[in-house]
Amino acid sequence: MDLDKSSLRLLIVDNQDSYRMSLVRTLKRNRYSNVDDTYDCRLAESSFRNYDVLLVDTDMDPDYGPDVCRNIRGQEGGDSVVIIGMSLMFLTPGRAEDWKNAGSDDYISKRDLSPSKRGYLDGVIQKALENRR
Repeated sequence: MDLDKSSLRLLIVDNQDSYRMSLVRTLKRNRYSNVDDTYDCRLAESSFRNYDVLLVDTDMDPDYGPDVCRNIRGQEGGDSVVIIGMSLMFLTPGRAEDWKNAGSDDYISKRDLSPSKRGYLDGVIQKALENRR
């Protein structure tokens, strides 16, 4: 299956404005045309049905990304969206387990989303979409 970036609807959930804007620009340069972003976890929890993929930061004081994932998974239709957790502090003990236990499709380092690693996110998204179908 080839990844159709032009039809995928992505939502970036991150409380760091500069990082969020940078990731939006990177994704759009990589031909993802339907990319939205928010710092508001409640908005993500109420609008996830409008998206195919959510990229959710781990630490969004006072919110914790795995809790956002768990809340979405607990809602009707919550299993239909791909949720990928992300963190700059990727190797912090317990984080990968927290994301897995919350029902995320994957957990990645924000460092792997840099422009120099263009194909990495494509592979993560494609694999998660295939597993979700």
